[in-house]
Amino acid sequence: MKERGEGIGAFTLYKADPGRFAAAARERMGNPVLVMSMYRKSPGPAGKIKNMLGDYPEAGRRVAREQKLALIDLHALSAQFHEALGPEKIGAAFQDATHRNNYGSYELAKCVVARISSAGIPLANHPAQDVPPFDPAHPDPVEGLRMAVSPRTGSLKPDGS
Repeated sequence: MKERGEGIGAFTLYKADPGRFAAAARERMGNPVLVMSMYRKSPGPAGKIKNMLGDYPEAGRRVAREQKLALIDLHALSAQFHEALGPEKIGAAFQDATHRNNYGSYELAKCVVARISSAGIPLANHPAQDVPPFDPAHPDPVEGLRMAVSPRTGSLKPDGS
């Protein structure tokens, strides 16, 4: 966690930001959706994932309840996905400890699409109707994903921890 300075934290400045963004979206006739941060590569004892984000996920959930925002709890969904992979396969979803590779990104995108559909978020009217249901506790096999390489692929690692 990167908390620095007075008044900075999960239940202070961080909690205020989504409410401001949601209000701005609503003013413009938008339907705000809060998507929680996902877990990092953090296997813990007994196959359970360690929370590396402190109180931030709970602060986001509170904002969603208080502001009556649609919520995609990617934090919880990514925990199910990572725990389903287990300590022996979790590395197959990551480029490093924070950033996902194609497989991990694709599986988490499927989590988001599935949640949009199941939560009745207005966006659910727009994805292809033939998208099969997805359960992050039963991810696609690691070995099964075939994805074309992006023409803009580079070897430069993104900023982050």
